[in-house]
Parts: sequence; C-alpha cells; structure tokens
Amino acid sequence: MIFRVLRIFTLCLILMHPHVWSNPSFFDNDSAVVAILAEHGFENIYVQNRAANAMAIYYENRLYRNELFASGVVAALVHELLKETPRVILVPCRRALPICELDLDMQVYHALLPAGKEPAPDTPLVRVNAVSESTPFWPKNLQRPAIGKVDIILYPSFSVHLGNYDDRFKLFFALMPVVSTSLWKGAAFYVEAAIPIYNDVNYHYFRFKDYPQLSKAAVSQIMRLPFDVVASLSAGAFNPNRWGIAGEVNKLFFNRHLSVGYNFEHTGFLLYYDGLWNYSKMDMTTSKLYTWYYSDFLDCQFGVSYNRYVMRDSGPMFEFSRNFRDTSVGFFFGATEVDKFGGFMINFPFSPQKQPTPRIVRVTLPRYYEYSYRATNVVYTQHAPIQTGISVYTGTKLPYLYQNLTPNFVKNNIRVYKEAFDYITLTTERRDEDENLLHKLKEKK
Repeated sequence: MIFRVLRIFTLCLILMHPHVWSNPSFFDNDSAVVAILAEHGFENIYVQNRAANAMAIYYENRLYRNELFASGVVAALVHELLKETPRVILVPCRRALPICELDLDMQVYHALLPAGKEPAPDTPLVRVNAVSESTPFWPKNLQRPAIGKVDIILYPSFSVHLGNYDDRFKLFFALMPVVSTSLWKGAAFYVEAAIPIYNDVNYHYFRFKDYPQLSKAAVSQIMRLPFDVVASLSAGAFNPNRWGIAGEVNKLFFNRHLSVGYNFEHTGFLLYYDGLWNYSKMDMTTSKLYTWYYSDFLDCQFGVSYNRYVMRDSGPMFEFSRNFRDTSVGFFFGATEVDKFGGFMINFPFSPQKQPTPRIVRVTLPRYYEYSYRATNVVYTQHAPIQTGISVYTGTKLPYLYQNLTPNFVKNNIRVYKEAFDYITLTTERRDEDENLLHKLKEKK
C-alpha cells in the first residue's frame, strides 16, 4: 500500500510540474509513459524513440492473463499522451527479454476505438514483427524491474487411469506449488513440488506418488541470437524423475507464421523415495525436432515433430489445436517402434483476467491450465502402465513464449483492443466516481 501511494505521489509531481504544461512535447518522451505504466503495475519498462516518428514501448506483463489483452491495456493507457505519434510499437517481454513487436497504427486506433467501433480482422490496426536489431541489450534506465521478485503459483494436478471392469476409473489428485523468480535478463530459477491429495492408482511404479516429491528444480536461461533466433539452456531436476542439462533453439519464418526448432535433454535418473535419493549418472539423451505452422484460417496451429523418448523409443508425432479466444482445443497422434498413442488436449483460463499486482512475494494461480488425455494400443491392452512416448519436461518451452502473440491469434482476436480500451475507460470512470464520492463525504463531515 505504501509503495502504491508513493508511485501515485510521484506521478502527481510529474504531472504538476510547470515544465509539463509549458512544454507540450514533454508527453512525447518516455517520462509520462513510464510513470503511467509503472503506476498501473507493468514491469521492466523502457521507452525508445525510433526514426519515422515511432515510439517503442518495452514492458513486461505479469498482471494480465492474456498477453494480447495486456498490449491493448498499454495502448489504452498511453493513447491520450501519444496523439501526435503516428506509430507506437509495443514490445512485450518475458524475463526482460523482448518477444516480438506489435506495430500499432495510432491513426487507425484513434479513428476506431474512442468512437466505440470494433476493429475487424482485416483492419490494419496492428502488425506482428520480429524484434528490432536496434533493441538495447540492457537499457540503463529500465524502470520497475521485476528481477528478484518471487511468484508462488498454485497448480492443481489430476490424472484419470482406466482400470478393470470392476474398477473402471482410477484417480490421482495433487497440488503442485511452483516458486519462481527472475535472476537476470532472460534467466529464471524455479522449483516445483508435487503434494499428493488422493491416489487410488495401484500400479507399483505409482506408489512413490503417495509422498511429496520434487518435480522440477532448475535454472533456465533464454537468450536472443541474431536473425530472430531464440535459444535456451537449463540445468537441474526435471520431470519425470530426471536430472541433467537441456537446450533448445527456435526460429520463426514467413512473417512469423512458421516455427522451426530443436531441443535435447541429457539426463540421468533421479527420485527421492522412502527417505533415500536414488539417482544415476547422465547416460541418456532425448530430443525433439519440431515445426509449427500458425494458420490465419480458423485461428489454428499444426505441429509435426520427430522425438526420441525416455524409454529409448522414438518416432513421429502430429499435433493440431484451434484457438477459441482464451481456450484452445486439439488432438495429437504419435507412433514409435513400441506402440502407437494419441489423445486430446485442452488449455483453458484458470485465473481472473487481472491477477494480483506483482510484489516482492506474490501468491497467485496459473494463467492457464493444460490437460491432456492419452491412450495407447498394445502397451495399454497387454501391459501397464503406459511406457511409450514419454518426454522430459524441463519447464521451458520456447514456442510458449509466443502464446497469444502469434500472427494468427492477433488477427483473429483484434477485437481484444476494443475490449481493453473499454476496460480501461470503465475502470478510470469508476475510480473518478469513487474519488468524487469520497470528496463529497469529506465535505459533509
């Protein structure tokens, strides 16, 4: 509360200074923009004036569930200050690392949104571009840095296993708290535990899940390379029951509609069970060569990959998913030399649109919850449990960086900018009404 009052007080000092009103160009620089975004709750804020009357606004969103909605909120907050600026380039960041650029045409913005008009999918309001090469590696005047702040995210987890005729469904429920923090630009440290709540899965290998387990504990570094290439390195304990190192590289082609990448994990076995740490040396390498195509038609994604899995089996896999605003639904099918497998997946919102304001320590829910169901053929019908097509999950997937920021999602959900504008307008009006009411009550007293 004290920090919020200080931020508002600082903003008032800026706006009340005589230089602000005597110099109209003041609002064209970064001071007022940074102050407004910081007061609202955005982090890692930096403003860069570019050629051709364009202003680039770098920011990190840990406040809103949907990244595209967050960009609409940023535009709504600063549009009055930047009426004379033809182009505003919004640069969303993750771990202070720029992800993409949303080139906003402010003439189209001011012609539509303040007038209450909803932009159509073909409206030239915003273009999704690669990050400019002029982006500084580490801005000296980065405002409201998020480094060192801790998030405690409470993930639920459950699985359903098909049993025999007299016991058709076997259930497993757990709470999986995640503690994460940013260490420096692009770097994060995270720990995930699995705390069982209910388990009636009787497979012998499932017995260790009767006890709290360390699911993941790793340090991850994401970095931008030339030619719009993104890479990551991770080291630590991974899921399921592995430890070691991992890496991934990804590049986007064809105006960011095609994603091509490769990841590997060099790991050994790791499991804490019955008071003992069980482990082996790093003697296994798993990998994945993949490509995703983001289609404007139907706002969907197609993925094809070739994988080498934990059980030393390997084979291709096909994935498809379609976006329905904040929810995506899809299916997958894969085959190895051991068996075939397939299933469906759903990713849906699990937290309110606006999350608690980031603080030194914050407890919150995950933005989205992803659930998938998979089944196999020979392995399932003749042997249990399912042991094919199992990948190592490190906690870092580069394609997830672009969630809600791919060209197909932006084009098919452009109306989000109208919703964000209305949200900020309504919030401002309510705040003004509350302040007027409070002022009247004070006068009566």
